[in-house]
This record gives sequence, structure tokens and C-alpha cells, in this order.
Amino acid sequence: MNDEEHLRRFEDHSLPKEEWTHRAHLKVAYLYLIRFSQPEALERLRVGIQAYNAAQGIQDTPTGGYHETMTQVWLQLVYTALRQFGPADTADAFFDAQTQLCDKRTPLLFYSRNRLMSPEAKHSFVAPDLVPLPRPPAHSSPATANTPTTRSRSASLPRPPSVSNAIHLLWLSLALTIPNLWINWPQIRSTAHLEFGFLILFVTLVFTIWLITMIDEGYHWVRVTFLVLLVIGLPDGLMDMIKCFGDSFISGMLNLTQAVLHVTGVALLFSAGSRPWFGRSETPQME
Repeated sequence: MNDEEHLRRFEDHSLPKEEWTHRAHLKVAYLYLIRFSQPEALERLRVGIQAYNAAQGIQDTPTGGYHETMTQVWLQLVYTALRQFGPADTADAFFDAQTQLCDKRTPLLFYSRNRLMSPEAKHSFVAPDLVPLPRPPAHSSPATANTPTTRSRSASLPRPPSVSNAIHLLWLSLALTIPNLWINWPQIRSTAHLEFGFLILFVTLVFTIWLITMIDEGYHWVRVTFLVLLVIGLPDGLMDMIKCFGDSFISGMLNLTQAVLHVTGVALLFSAGSRPWFGRSETPQME
């Protein structure tokens, strides 16, 4: 199961209870931390665990169920390791390297057992009574140069399938411009201002190619730009499509296919599966 699938199954509560292990908890914490700031990751983890427990019938008892201090401690430990050593290609690869996080007894390095298992610690965060929790380094060093604070979102996250599919559809839509021009070339050649028309077409193609390549960087404004251009061009596009069907059935079908591919691609960019990819990659992710 890849990271995206693991996170999806946790959030839609389809992850079997027997697979909701300590490592599965840590993987969710890691995946939230490479997507969101630490406070938002904590809130998502807190709400997500409580919702998952309720959906799976896990009772909240004095010795079982959601534990606030445990949740915050493990998130802090993962956060510190992530800032110090940087992310890995996958969550499993990260925890294979950070084996100290896989030991469920690690919090007892900072807490006495009585304090950690107290009712107060279960319902709200209590500070450790042995030694303070570790903190990430205040400044980046060579070891932290590749952490999510200095890397773009696309470098630390696997590209969701919905984004990959959107890119393929947009490239295919753009490629259909070539046979469409070939079919309509006699009519285009007979029109006035041919040079100006080709200049506009060239600029449009270059701009579209640049936008599609920028999707890999995870910029939110890219998908917004695609949506705005789609809405603005929809009336003229429909009129051109009707005209193309009147001139040539093949040309009309090519225009229709391009429109369907473009609309589907933009819709995929705004789907729930694509949402984590489109953060503000130019800002720190973990401050």
C-alpha cells in the first residue's frame, strides 16, 4: 500500500482495525507533517484518530482509545526527526531509517509511566517529568537542507494519480491542436492577418506548455489559472465548436475531444486526491 492509499484509507475509515498499528499511526503523522504546518498536522491527526476510532468501534476507556499526550508526543518526535534528517521517498523508508521511532516505549524516556498513563495525560497534554521532549534545530544545517522547510512540496510528496492523470489529459488535449490545424489549414491560410494569428497561437501554446510543466511544482495558482482560462474561453469555444462541425465533422470532433480532455483534466486538478499536491510550495511547510 503506497502513502496516498494509506492516508486515504485512514481518512475514509476503510483501513482495517488490525492494520491500525503503531507504525500506521506514525505514517499518518509523517504524511500530515510533510503536507501541513505542525499545528495543522496535529489538529488533523487528533480529529482523524478520534473519527477513525468511532468508525471502528474502538471504545474510549480509561486505558484505551484516544490519548492526547501520546498523540502530541509522537507527532513531536516525528517532527523533530523529519526536520533533522529530512524526508524519505516514502513513509516506510523514513521509519526504516528512524528505528527509534518504531519502539513504542520511546515516550518513557521522557515520562514516568504513572504520569504518562494518568487520566490527565489522556485527556489533555501534560509536560514530561523526566527530560524535555526533543526540539528540532533552530537553524538549517547540511543535515537539514532537504527538509520540507527548504524543499518544494513536489520534492517531498509522491505525485497523486489524479494529478498525473490530469497532466496526461492536458498534454493530449494540447497535442490534438496539431491535427486540428492541419485539417483547417486551407481555411486558416485564406484568412487575413495570418502572421498575427500564428503569433497568438504560438504564445498560447508556449504558455500552456509552461503551465502544465508547473503542475509538477505543486503551485496552487496553476490550477486556478487553468480554471479561469477554461471559464473565460468557454463561450467562444462553444461557438468555434459549432462552426467547426459545420465546416468539417472531423474538425468538430477534434474540438469536442479537446474540450472534454481539458475539462476533465481541470476537474482532476481540483479533486480531493489532488489537494495535498497544490500547497503554497514557496512557503515553509513546517514552521
